[in-house]
Formats: sequence, C-alpha cells, structure tokens
Amino acid sequence: MSLPQLRRLPVLALVLLPDSLRSRPTATSMRVHGLTTPVTITTDRWGIPHIKAATEHDAYMALGYAMAQDRLFQMEFTRRIGQGRTAEVFGKRTLAIDEWSRTVGFARIAEQMWAK
Repeated sequence: MSLPQLRRLPVLALVLLPDSLRSRPTATSMRVHGLTTPVTITTDRWGIPHIKAATEHDAYMALGYAMAQDRLFQMEFTRRIGQGRTAEVFGKRTLAIDEWSRTVGFARIAEQMWAK
C-alpha cells in the first residue's frame, strides 16, 4: 500500500465528553486479584484520577484500572488496529488499514515478543 492510499483512509476521532456529562460513581469498593494492599482511586472534578497505594506494584495496577475505565474504546480500537481487525467494526472504509497492519505483521511481532 502506498502512502497516498494511506492518506485517503478515514480519520477516526474520539469525542471526549465534558466531565459534567459523565456518570461517575461517588464511591465504589471492589476486590481486585493481584493487589497486595488496599488502593484508593479518587477522581477530581476534571476527571483526573488520583491514586493512593502502599506499593509501586499496586499503584501501577490501579493506574491500569483507572486508564481502562476512561479509555476502553481506545484500548479496543488500538488492539484491533494491531491485529488488522478494524473492518469488523467499521466496515470496508478501514479495510486498507487492516491490510497494512497484517502485511507489517504487528500481531505476529507482538506474539513473538510476548513469548520471549
């Protein structure tokens, strides 16, 4: 696929809702496998998570959880780009992206790196 062909691909954008339009729980408690101590995540009025954790490991686990809450679509979309599977959701318009991703072999490279 040539560069001019890639330039013609549709640009997909995320629209972020203002924090006032989001529905956020005021307090939630749950057990998460992998944490060694209790962790607290509070979200300020701008939607920024603040994490309090006793260990670095627990802080990173909480960071991943907080990111996933707000970025689930982005994470899913990025995974689909890497695997060459965007057309399953967006149709023929993104087929060129899938062909390019599969030709480069992002998923195969990631699997080889993970196996090491």
